[in-house]
Amino acid sequence: MSNTEFDPKDVFVQALRFDITVDVLARHMVATWSSGHGVTRSLNNGLLVTQFPPTKHAPTLIPSFVCESFAIELYFKSIMYLEKIAVPQKHLLTILFDHLPQVWQGRISDAFDKQMQRAVNATSTAKTLAEIIAESSRAFEMWRYTYQGQPRCSYLSIVRFAAHDAIVAFKPDWADLRMDLCIPPKHPTPLIPAQVDELQWTLVVDNQQPDPHPPPSPDQPENQSE
Repeated sequence: MSNTEFDPKDVFVQALRFDITVDVLARHMVATWSSGHGVTRSLNNGLLVTQFPPTKHAPTLIPSFVCESFAIELYFKSIMYLEKIAVPQKHLLTILFDHLPQVWQGRISDAFDKQMQRAVNATSTAKTLAEIIAESSRAFEMWRYTYQGQPRCSYLSIVRFAAHDAIVAFKPDWADLRMDLCIPPKHPTPLIPAQVDELQWTLVVDNQQPDPHPPPSPDQPENQSE
């Protein structure tokens, strides 16, 4: 257990970073592996279900599972910091979920049920939150070492959505943090032409020293030799 105090908002933002990464990797899988590799896709109310051939899958698939399980872990831990309770130094989702206050387990379960309701038409068999967490408890560890054996993992994205939604429902002022992370910074202010003229002769190109006698700028006449 760790009693170290961290800002729960910072932990939530860190979870968002891995959450967003899962979405980016999913877009890569759909964009680059949606044809010619036996991939089938189904979009059901925004929930993506992608099936890959058993012998070959997109190189980003396994990393996406690692990021997804870690995002869930951090969502759970951000709740613990919100509630100011000791945080287990574990990756096991079962331990982390069981350590949450019952009211939070209920909030996540309610959000999960809503997400599962959307997913039932895109998947074969519905599962309970407890079943998925138990099945995927060691996902963060096991998916990093798939050469040791193929771990089981299903519906983990629904747990990710549910944990996020439960937290945002409790902290609505955090709802825009995801968008804030996805907005790139503004480009630096462009240099004005005079600054460009001044800088272009100070650059070292291909390891060559700048010309000590640069030609005059267009608005300066050449010196007339006597």
